[in-house]
Amino acid sequence: MDVQNDYQPGGALGSPDSDRIIEPLIEYATLAADVVIASRNLHPDDYDFGTSPPSCIKGTPGARIVTDLAVIVAKPENYVISKGMDRGQGGYSAFEGGTLRPLESLEDILRNEKITHVAVGGYWLDLCVAQTAFDAAALGYATAIEMTCTLPFPEFNHDSSPQRKATFERLERAGVPVV
Repeated sequence: MDVQNDYQPGGALGSPDSDRIIEPLIEYATLAADVVIASRNLHPDDYDFGTSPPSCIKGTPGARIVTDLAVIVAKPENYVISKGMDRGQGGYSAFEGGTLRPLESLEDILRNEKITHVAVGGYWLDLCVAQTAFDAAALGYATAIEMTCTLPFPEFNHDSSPQRKATFERLERAGVPVV
């Protein structure tokens, strides 16, 4: 989920250690996954960021997928889902986006590739990762979040955060293990 330059240390929404999930993600993608489906935020210039700083604006270096992961998702058997492309679109779940050419939804890709199990990682556990996991589970996919491959949103990066507790409670109720 959204492993883009703006979420790396020094990026618009990065945290000092946000790059620590890159190696586990690459390892998981190369060893455990038959098909890798990356998502990215691809916001227009006039996107409504609310109180957050602008990030992942289409055509900017911050919107690019981190180089080491971009090499993996560029392989023909893998996919990139773009989301948040409309000013008012939240774009938290990868199920809200689609590939650019030809336009395919994540649900179409999972069905066409006969994928039954979905592992979710990337940025941010409490937002995009969790929402994508909720949507995958609701559609009947066996879904898990790989904890070594994700991080909580920097604001919620402590165990006592009400947002973080609520996320874990919702994941448990949805039957989505965090492993």
